[in-house]
Amino acid sequence: MEQAINSNLDQQYIIGTNDCDVWAYEVMNQSGHYVKGFSNPWGTNCANHYNNVAAANSDELYNSAQLQTGQYYLGINQGHAFLVQRNSDGTFNVAQQTKPGSVSTFAYGMSADQFNSNYGNSLNALYARIQ
Repeated sequence: MEQAINSNLDQQYIIGTNDCDVWAYEVMNQSGHYVKGFSNPWGTNCANHYNNVAAANSDELYNSAQLQTGQYYLGINQGHAFLVQRNSDGTFNVAQQTKPGSVSTFAYGMSADQFNSNYGNSLNALYARIQ
């Protein structure tokens, strides 16, 4: 997974072509991974993905405190999709395509407070284990 993330860094954000959900899907696809209910990101939005992922993974959804060390998850809320991994020291790595005018990034070692403030449960994010 990390190799696919690294090979897709610094890509320009393009709405509908290489935005957050398309980028996350392509990274997972290139690495041979998937999340149930998260497919065909073109022509849809994060709110639809959120509902599809929630329905397909109802027995395997997590909040940020439940993320297992070393495992990658798809994080998704009503407006953003991203990839996240929890480190053994409790920090988080976040790979994402963020917004128009930016490029895809991979932030390492984000504190739990910073992660929860930017991506966590207060934003109604759900996390599905990447298979």
